[in-house]
Amino acid sequence: MPTIYDVAKLAQVSAMTVSRTLNTPEKVRPESRAKIEAAIAKLGYRQNQAARALVLQSTGIVKLQMSAGLRGNHLYFSQLFSGITDVLSQHKLAMLVTDHHEHTAACDGKIIMGLTREAQMALTPSKTPKVLFGKGPDCIDWIDVDNERGCRRATERMLSLGHERVGFFTFPSTEPFIKEREAGYLRAMQEAGITVQPNWIVTAMNNSVEAGYSSGRALLNQRAVTAVVCCSDHVAVGLAQAAYDSHVSVPEELSIIGFDGVGQERMGKPILATMRQPVFDIGRWLAKTLVQRIKQVGDAAPQHQMVTPDILLNDSTAPPKAILWRSD
Repeated sequence: MPTIYDVAKLAQVSAMTVSRTLNTPEKVRPESRAKIEAAIAKLGYRQNQAARALVLQSTGIVKLQMSAGLRGNHLYFSQLFSGITDVLSQHKLAMLVTDHHEHTAACDGKIIMGLTREAQMALTPSKTPKVLFGKGPDCIDWIDVDNERGCRRATERMLSLGHERVGFFTFPSTEPFIKEREAGYLRAMQEAGITVQPNWIVTAMNNSVEAGYSSGRALLNQRAVTAVVCCSDHVAVGLAQAAYDSHVSVPEELSIIGFDGVGQERMGKPILATMRQPVFDIGRWLAKTLVQRIKQVGDAAPQHQMVTPDILLNDSTAPPKAILWRSD
């Protein structure tokens, strides 16, 4: 197996210059770097990654810290993970998924998500770079989805079709996005001059199709609303299944719109309208921003980005057939 000294001999440079080319190529003159790269290709030399880590004082690991409860949303997080690893792999970095209480494993940087609003705002800069998925303090890099605006737009879509009795389907969570989405719904209804009745807002047991189905049957039995804005596609799919089993036609008798847009909305008929988050791109932004922090020399201003979800209309919204529903 060829060594760094074999590469240096063939390229007629020092072993130190070969090492710099492998670890910090920007510090090597282009002509020397070209000779070394040609020698590496000819000899089939492969760098020892453990030795490289020692030289750079790097673990080659990025931690993704998130609560265990979030990991059940497979489609959402598979897209998020794909975006993150798409960038990390280009920089020979691996991702380690942990919870927020794991502090033993060393890493080069952290991507943090799933915190309460209070915990997000309490984050401070540290020696180990970090980026946050969620709105954080000004001193931290963060990206977030404008959940309030997204649900406001979803509700406004229902109102524009002529619906007045628009319900909201939510689930318990300590994460800020739940309250933000409900706030968007309430704001749109308030601006339309409509008083939301208590039985128009339904809380499912959790963020799952099964919970959406169970709570959806209860909502449909009341027949109090003609349209429902759902805070996730999971509960939206469950509600649509409950409507089918209750012989309520979507969208002719009930309009439904979800939130996330990662593919779950297509797992049934009709294909559900949804507010689409650019989850893959968010993952790339998180990883790209963290890599910049890991590699940068000196200080740079923290980056903040708020992403507005797009509305995908699909097949589950239509004007109401009010005569089919009672108001009590």
